[in-house]
Amino acid sequence: APTVAVMNNGPRKGTSKTALDSLKATPTVTAVYQLHENVRADSDNNTGKELIANHGDLADKCEAHFIKCSVSAAGDSYTISVPSRSHTKTFQTRK
Repeated sequence: APTVAVMNNGPRKGTSKTALDSLKATPTVTAVYQLHENVRADSDNNTGKELIANHGDLADKCEAHFIKCSVSAAGDSYTISVPSRSHTKTFQTRK
């Protein structure tokens, strides 16, 4: 019963409609992050822009932005951040 999904995709691979629909249909998943924006013809298969680390077609210049996960010392929460988008969100760990 995952809470968050992080997709290790490329600008031209991954993020299929089937994969994204499956993740979005999972009742416990509250956020879907992507490493790269999908720039293929089916570019509507993306999550929210603030949840994507790398935007545009990076064939010429890959800036290699990352998605970071930090777990609290107590283990009761974790934070996902996308520094390139100034996005940070904390999630509670299930017990």
